[in-house]
Amino acid sequence: MNKLKYGLLVCSTVFCTTTWAGIEDEIFSSNFQFDSKIAFTSFEEPIDIPFNGKYFDPVFCDAHDLVNHPDEPFVDTIGIGLTTELGFDASFTPPANCGDEFDDGVNNDFLGITSFANNLTDINDVSVGGYSDGFRGYQISDPDGTYTMVSEEIDLRNRINNSISIDYFLDDRDHFDDPPDAGDWEPDDSFVIYIMDITNAVDIPLVDLTGGVGGIDTMGIEYSWQSAVAMLPDDIIIRIVIEFTANSGREVVYIDNVEVRGTD
Repeated sequence: MNKLKYGLLVCSTVFCTTTWAGIEDEIFSSNFQFDSKIAFTSFEEPIDIPFNGKYFDPVFCDAHDLVNHPDEPFVDTIGIGLTTELGFDASFTPPANCGDEFDDGVNNDFLGITSFANNLTDINDVSVGGYSDGFRGYQISDPDGTYTMVSEEIDLRNRINNSISIDYFLDDRDHFDDPPDAGDWEPDDSFVIYIMDITNAVDIPLVDLTGGVGGIDTMGIEYSWQSAVAMLPDDIIIRIVIEFTANSGREVVYIDNVEVRGTD
């Protein structure tokens, strides 16, 4: 049975993450009150983003903030004219051994807001219906280091029954093969989501996945949309932090349908 422990939904098969199909009835029969949407994004704004190509960044081995470039996908969604959706700021941190011939950071990679959905298929190469909400999402592929997204501040002061949900889709297949050939997530690969509780100066873990033995490959969470769900403390200010560490062009994560809800 799913249960709450330290504010996290602990699933019977995968810690703190599951598909909605398996838990929807239980969540809403447990007196959770998701009364109002406080902050959200499914990366649909602005409406006129025309770019589905690659992002180019010439800095390989220095940690730095990423910025939007003309005629390339938006990696930053703060300051681009959002009217209702939550904004994120992106940055890059290189690996400790950066400098070999294969390290090109986030140069010439598929990153940022996209409507490209050809890779969004399940293990049997069947379409899962594109993005989990709307027709766009956020893609992070082959960062050759750690790609980090940090949200704007979200004010939960004077609110109770606060909750968060984030959808994600992990893939490590070579889609140039027919059928696509699955790879192996390495021990250094990781996908992490946590909530930065600014008020209490603590981090609240939401997702902590790694490659290697007993890791992502064995957890049954690839090739389909998963939802990370948690209850949050009352009366705090938070930021959402998403980190993806990988070094292969076949390793990718898509993010969609980020929602923070609560009751006044």
